[in-house]
Amino acid sequence: MDDFGPLARIVRAFLDAKLTAVLVAAVVAGGVLALAVTPREENPRINVPTAIVTTDAQGRSRDEIARLVTVPLERVIGQIGDVEHLYANSQDGRSTITVRYRVGTDPTAAYVDLYTRLLGNRSALPPDAQTPVVSRIDVDDVPVVVLTLASATYDDGALRDLAYRLSDALAPLPGVGTLTLYGGRGRIVNVTIDPARLAGYGVGFAQIDAALRGNAEQPAGYVGDGTSRIDVRAGAPLASVADVANATVGVRAGVPIALGAIATVAPALAPRETYATYSERGAVRDERAVSIAIAKRSGTNVVQVASAVLTATRAFALPAGVRLAVTRNDGAKANAAVNELFQRLLEAIGIVSLLLLVALGWREAAVVAMAIPLTLFITLGVATLAHQTINRITLFALILSLGLLVDDAIVVIENIHRHARAGSRERRELVVSAVAQVASPTILATLTVILAFLPMAFVTGLMGPYMRPIPLDVPIAMLASLAIALVVTPWAAVRILRMAPTVRHAARSRWETTYRRLLGGLLDNRRRARLFVGAVAAALAVAMLLPLAQLVRFRMLPAQNEETFSVAIDEPAGTDLERTRRASAAVEAVLLREPTVRDVETFVGTHAVPDFNGVLRGSFFRDAAWNAELRVNLIGTHERHESSESFVRRMRPALQAAGAPYAAAVRLVEEPPGPPVRATVLGVVSGPDPAVRASIARSVENLVSAEPGVVDVDSSVKQQPVRAHLVVDQRSAALSGVSPQLAATEAAAALGGIASGTVRLPEARDPVPIFLRYGDERRRSLDALAQTQIPSTTAGTVPLASVARVVTERTPAAAIREDRQDVDYVSGEMAGRSSTYAVIDTLLALRRNAAILPGYAVRWDGEWQLTLDVFRDLGLAMAGALVLIYLVLVARFRSLRVPLVVLSAVPLGLIGVMPGFALLAPFGVYFSATAMIGVIALAGIVVRNSIVLVEFVEERLAQGAPLREALIDAGSVRARPIALTAAAGMLSAVVIAFDPVWSGLAWALVFGMGASAVLSLFIVPLLYAAVARPAAAQHAAARANRTPLHREEYQPA
Repeated sequence: MDDFGPLARIVRAFLDAKLTAVLVAAVVAGGVLALAVTPREENPRINVPTAIVTTDAQGRSRDEIARLVTVPLERVIGQIGDVEHLYANSQDGRSTITVRYRVGTDPTAAYVDLYTRLLGNRSALPPDAQTPVVSRIDVDDVPVVVLTLASATYDDGALRDLAYRLSDALAPLPGVGTLTLYGGRGRIVNVTIDPARLAGYGVGFAQIDAALRGNAEQPAGYVGDGTSRIDVRAGAPLASVADVANATVGVRAGVPIALGAIATVAPALAPRETYATYSERGAVRDERAVSIAIAKRSGTNVVQVASAVLTATRAFALPAGVRLAVTRNDGAKANAAVNELFQRLLEAIGIVSLLLLVALGWREAAVVAMAIPLTLFITLGVATLAHQTINRITLFALILSLGLLVDDAIVVIENIHRHARAGSRERRELVVSAVAQVASPTILATLTVILAFLPMAFVTGLMGPYMRPIPLDVPIAMLASLAIALVVTPWAAVRILRMAPTVRHAARSRWETTYRRLLGGLLDNRRRARLFVGAVAAALAVAMLLPLAQLVRFRMLPAQNEETFSVAIDEPAGTDLERTRRASAAVEAVLLREPTVRDVETFVGTHAVPDFNGVLRGSFFRDAAWNAELRVNLIGTHERHESSESFVRRMRPALQAAGAPYAAAVRLVEEPPGPPVRATVLGVVSGPDPAVRASIARSVENLVSAEPGVVDVDSSVKQQPVRAHLVVDQRSAALSGVSPQLAATEAAAALGGIASGTVRLPEARDPVPIFLRYGDERRRSLDALAQTQIPSTTAGTVPLASVARVVTERTPAAAIREDRQDVDYVSGEMAGRSSTYAVIDTLLALRRNAAILPGYAVRWDGEWQLTLDVFRDLGLAMAGALVLIYLVLVARFRSLRVPLVVLSAVPLGLIGVMPGFALLAPFGVYFSATAMIGVIALAGIVVRNSIVLVEFVEERLAQGAPLREALIDAGSVRARPIALTAAAGMLSAVVIAFDPVWSGLAWALVFGMGASAVLSLFIVPLLYAAVARPAAAQHAAARANRTPLHREEYQPA
């Protein structure tokens, strides 16, 4: 029995061991279990802790808020190490700071630290400022299921009550997190004051408010005699609408004045400040709606949570006249995406198996195909133990690794097959010797592939966790495939393959003969060899020039075919809610004429139910009367022929035309294919002077608007609405017996009303607010406001106009700051063009047409910055991978030049990649971030082929073969497995070639592997001959004798 070393002993040990079959069964069982229990989601979870710090200081101007509140808070928050960005907004009376932490920061520790620092630095704020309120925004709070209750007969209050009851039924379900209601109006007790009677009794709003609040029940201490203790509560809480009407609010001539004597008291709904409606194409139109947004708990399976919610919802009895629509179901979406990719994975497995069947025969194909599910099962099992989820990126990683993981098994089985055709050994020894011959280079080649992917784990920003399954799962798959190739594949080969010597097919001999003749001709004629290598180098140079000529075009990620998008409507600031409602209805009507549209949720005066994209874009700040948002759900992707991107592009002009009569800006926001950004095109203008900054922003806005493909251009520099300032004349007020504070309070009550205590109605789940207000006529004009009667200590009541005057002025624009700099924004979206080139063109135009003063700058954020960061990180990852691979190869070959020969296969792949993308450019295919991942994967694949080729050369040299013969023999022997692995990788990639996002990766592998497989069979031997010819024999002899070589003993020429 020959001893082929420790690896051969491992192979031999598992060849007849019953443990091998047990391990196979255990792997299958573990993989099936992993499939069943691992949580599913559409995309990897991106943990971006975000907090909103809101600080009120009523009476302070915008500039005072910025100087006295925002800047000090920025200084405090900026000391927190994990804070990445601060976005501040200062306006009259309020400071709002959005705190964005670095990706991956522990949210609990981040929020605790933020709370602690803010409370510890309370003295940094002016005394009249309120304590900062921190609202946390967590990815786990983003709703995964949205249920919409809609009705034409139930009012907003009844729908909201019904939504509360349904929420109470859903809250105890396993995995259900926060439940939030959107739409509807709460119940109130409405107290409509009669101005004439109010003046006649000499009672004011402040007096009524104090009387109602005085009825509240409150703790009053306790009494005790040293033995027992009795808690005391004081007050007479109001328990009905009649109690409110009978409440005493004053006394006149010794007679108590009941509230009902001067006001109409009735149950009602809260004043209308928003609209929420639901429309379904062909079924209902503009029905009142309340949406229940359901988030899941961290670490739970979105598919299971969504299924449990829908099951419980079906068991909930809805009254007649109320319909329930599932307007968001991330569980079904994730399940569909995962199932579709599982189908693609099975297709890839089938294609690769068919290839092996044709190339090797059914027995060999069966042995290699066995390695595929086993490797995938091991990968899924390890991923489950590492608390990963099954998502789109995980499955793309498995599809990507499919072309890699069969390589180990192909190399082993092809070598067994070759030995069996020519050998006469006993079956088991033949398998052991064949595996031992390729084991070492296979291990080294697998290591290089792992090294190619590991640096991708260090990609920064939002794209880091999005891509992370690739550098985690591909190395796991590679290690699993190596173990299976060395343990299971030989075990199966002994039992399945025929080992009888055979005669090679004639067709195969002709190919080998042709290859040997061509390579031999190049090796024998140095001039011809130099011309060939020079031609390949020229082809590489041309290929690398294609991006500079914009024949290969770059883009972060192509748009994917989604089933939803949003329409943001912005009326001019100061527009009334009803006009905004009419504008949104006009836009909605256009959408509902489209067969592609399934339903539309409309939110006016408030934002829609947020998704992850909306959270990072800050859509929750869209709560003004002139803002509206439509959430448009399309029919399924398999039910329509038009992609969501094409549909949005086609609908944009029609929707903007519908909003034009109302002077409404209509913007369409699509779901991003990868990590979201604040805007696709985002220019940040910074500088000290607001007027200069605004001028630069307008110039940038004009340039961006002129760029082809840039749509929905917007700017933070806008005309502000008119406001009325009530200026109390101190002298007149004093002479009239009116305090300035009372005048302001009465004016506020007359316009907006005031909440004054609560009443505990038995049918209500919560205390119902009491709302004091005049009739609507007081809010229709400033003249009506001026006639409001206010209590006087000297004259009963006096008109507001006698003590105050109204001054109209423009509302100061909010002071915007980013990372502690004063800024203005210019934003835009893209339609059918990469933002990369739009920004480049704008940069060039800005340099030509606008002079930026010293101290001012225009910086580009959004998708441009994300693209730069991702391509930078991926480029560094590839460079790092090549350095690591080179170091390993130097250690292996004990040469500085031979590793460069091995690595020459990497640029050979680029000769295929760049022209390939140039050919696809007219069809809208971009070189995207996923294409860059494909290039990194390509580096690992082609290097492993070169390693095995060079190892074979050196093995033949060690056997005493001349250099020329060794090179030709190695190339002819390795041509078949190289072709098979290249074909397997290319064909497995084809199944995702038409996926909108991952097509770049697929085409990079297809073109790169094809070019490199062909060229490396010639370039690698030629370069090896050039650098190793002088010392090849000495080096091979040294390796054969297993004597250590000093570095100076082997220096290839």
